[in-house]
Amino acid sequence: GAGAAVVSEVRALRTAEWVLGLGLEAPTGVLVPFVDLVGTVHRSGVALAVAGRSAAYRSAAFSLGGRAGLRLQVSDHLFVQASGQGTAVGPSTWGATVGMGVAAF
Repeated sequence: GAGAAVVSEVRALRTAEWVLGLGLEAPTGVLVPFVDLVGTVHRSGVALAVAGRSAAYRSAAFSLGGRAGLRLQVSDHLFVQASGQGTAVGPSTWGATVGMGVAAF
């Protein structure tokens, strides 16, 4: 009835993203600007128990956006980079990253 307590619990929550980017770099020397077109598949799932009854829900979505940044070549094979990204189509996401990596070439 109205006002009665209902026991609910989340038994599992899973999220995953698969990202594919296609980009361009300007070979300007040690400091390299870059831009990417980024497509992301977002998947999530949740398992619940509400008042003793189990339920599970899943969702999937696709977003398309861009990423731009600068890469600094520290040595022959080591670089650091900073970038920002946002979506134009699909779920609205935005973010910034700072990272380091190893160049194989």
